[in-house]
Amino acid sequence: HQRYFHIRNSKGVLLPHFLTVANIESQHSQTIVKGNERVITPRLADAAFFYNKDVATSSDIRLQKLGKVVFQHQLGSFLDKANRISALAGFIAAAIDVDPEPARRAGLLAKTDLVSHMVGEFPDLQGIMGGYYAEKSGESSVVVDAIAEHYQPSFSGDKLPGSDTACCLALADKLDTLVGLFAIGQPPTGSKDPFGLRRQALGIVRICIEKQLPLDLVTIAEYSSSLFSHQSDNHTLLEYIRDRFEQWLVDQGKPLDVIRAIRHRSDNIHNLLSATADIEALIAFRSRPEAAQLILAQKRIQKILD
Repeated sequence: HQRYFHIRNSKGVLLPHFLTVANIESQHSQTIVKGNERVITPRLADAAFFYNKDVATSSDIRLQKLGKVVFQHQLGSFLDKANRISALAGFIAAAIDVDPEPARRAGLLAKTDLVSHMVGEFPDLQGIMGGYYAEKSGESSVVVDAIAEHYQPSFSGDKLPGSDTACCLALADKLDTLVGLFAIGQPPTGSKDPFGLRRQALGIVRICIEKQLPLDLVTIAEYSSSLFSHQSDNHTLLEYIRDRFEQWLVDQGKPLDVIRAIRHRSDNIHNLLSATADIEALIAFRSRPEAAQLILAQKRIQKILD
């Protein structure tokens, strides 16, 4: 948060040193060094104070405090969201044959660090501190890692959650936000996307495809929708996710005409992994020497039938 570069040794262990960049040339470099050291020391002391204060509070107490923090005024508090993503993470886990209990537990605790002193002072640490506090509270490593990674991917090119449980939680969190905002008529517009819905949708696409998760988005979106008091048919939302899927494939170098052929003709388009396999199969077919003749024959037959 001071925009310094921390240093690790060859084994990845954090060292008590840092690097910073000066925007001027100076003959008094040690003065600059000492000045930066004077700045960082109290900041680290503050962080230690916040951490010690936070770990003195149980996860259950922080969970209840979420009831006083508004997620979105029509969609309830962060406690409401925690209960929803807990249920949804368990549902997704069961759909891919992963133990749903750690996913549910991680979903329940995932947002508790939002009411911590540390995240209040250093907002960029949300999720990361949640993992540390869960570990300190004795949660399993599966739950700890899922909490720490559930915001991933948070930007283009960001790494994905590591475990299947973490992926389930990340999907649940992102889909809950999308379903809720679309249900109350607040999809992203050209100039406004305060909840980062484009990023959330792309995260769902990347997790499903890159982690090879054969999920039926229609079924999962319907279950997510059932957890809200605001009901919707999710058609607009699913089309929005498919648009992000299409753009992601184009960015990967896939031919747009093939993508759209599969999108408009395949029953598997609600399963992004299956749709991707269909696209790859059609690309492979089109590259074969006999493909052009078969396509021409099909067109002739279609004209006769029409």
